Amino acid sequence: MADAYLNQHHVRQMLAAKGVPPTEERVWESCDKEVDNVLGHDVMKSVKSLVIDLLSYKPVLLYQGQWDAECGVGSNDAWIGALQWSGHGGFTAAPRRSG
Repeated sequence: MADAYLNQHHVRQMLAAKGVPPTEERVWESCDKEVDNVLGHDVMKSVKSLVIDLLSYKPVLLYQGQWDAECGVGSNDAWIGALQWSGHGGFTAAPRRSG
């Protein structure tokens, strides 16, 4: 459904890079076959330890859209809440808000 929307001529015109007009040959693909062949094996590997390392070095913003079909809010909340890092207590005690 996203592919059909993003491939509409007027949408492609709005999203075109400056100076690069959209053409019929250039279409939106949710997942390019070549990219999938190269990176597909890496999809379900955890990067939890890398996030912990990043958190000890710099503040991190983890953004997720509420309608993300690949990684749901509940599952992301679970793994983020289980991270063991120095700021864990403050993070879990912080107020939550939406919008």
